[in-house]
Amino acid sequence: MNDQIYIYKLINPQKIISKKAFYAKNIFGITREKEDILFDISEKTGYISYVDYSRIWKISQKSNLIQNPKDALKMVLKFLENSNAIIEKFRNENSINSEDLPNIFPPLSYLDLQEIVSVNQSSNNFDIDDDNLYTYDLIDHWFCQFSIKIPSFEKNFAPLTGSTIEIRLNPNNRIVALKSQWKPISQRMLVPNIPVLNNGLKKDHELPETHTHVNHEEYMIYYPLSSESEFQNILVPYYFHSNNFIHTHSGHENKNFDLIRPASQFSLIAYIEQEQQGDEGTLLNAKIIYPHNMQSYFKFRWMVWKLDEGINGKIKRISDTDSIRVKNDGVFDVHLEVEFQINKEVSSSTFAHVVVYPTYNVDDMPNLA
Repeated sequence: MNDQIYIYKLINPQKIISKKAFYAKNIFGITREKEDILFDISEKTGYISYVDYSRIWKISQKSNLIQNPKDALKMVLKFLENSNAIIEKFRNENSINSEDLPNIFPPLSYLDLQEIVSVNQSSNNFDIDDDNLYTYDLIDHWFCQFSIKIPSFEKNFAPLTGSTIEIRLNPNNRIVALKSQWKPISQRMLVPNIPVLNNGLKKDHELPETHTHVNHEEYMIYYPLSSESEFQNILVPYYFHSNNFIHTHSGHENKNFDLIRPASQFSLIAYIEQEQQGDEGTLLNAKIIYPHNMQSYFKFRWMVWKLDEGINGKIKRISDTDSIRVKNDGVFDVHLEVEFQINKEVSSSTFAHVVVYPTYNVDDMPNLA
């Protein structure tokens, strides 16, 4: 049995953004700004997107594009491997540490191929000899998509949910588009693994009633990425039930928490419980499930946006309380962040999200007739 499991500290996206010019030039060959080339790094997540519109959808005649998907895949993997090698070489030659100039792609061993397909476009050819116009399909480029897995134990991998890399390869074996939802890792640490059968969980600061008859083989480990709107600096593992699993990028929304369980002492589960209070509105309570041996102070941060007011609506931020009340006068989008301390140097957060609708007494319901 594995008694130690990995958690991961992530690179701050600002480190990647600060080296945007280096990545643009040395990885994608962009030496100056061009209207037909898009290269962007997300400030919140560090995700990378790249499109060269001057080279995609530009085939006008038959080309010698690779016809075999295996050969196309080989070129894509070579690009990823060479990209990291270029970064590592520059770091070594200039005595730069990996935190300040991180590899922007995961090791090849972390990649699982999901699909590689040819993307075609139609082309016309006029044959002078028989005075006919022929239409045929040309392969414009190859589309390649990877999911990502990371080591959970020393000899095992687990899926990193929400993380993908998509690459498009053109006839000249050039990368013409790329979308990377991968967060470079700064450090990995081994921490005690909590067995899925362990009932020592706290729910709302109390020991809950949990089922003791759990089939261990029905649970798998995964690491969730947060959404683009949520800052994440730590990857922590959870168990999920392989047949009954619901997870969104904004917190755990499956209310049956026998199906989602912490796999480490830092794997908190947060959710929002609604309590309707008539004309007074809806009371929202922050709920946390966490291991009994975790000793940490929780910081609560709420963000409330009244959807009825549209993009011009103000976002209300509330801190230092585990419950808030929203009025019964509209639809509210509510986000909760629960911050906790991993050690003296590292803190992390878990998130939850809910949409709150107004409630009516039967006598107060609007007449729709």
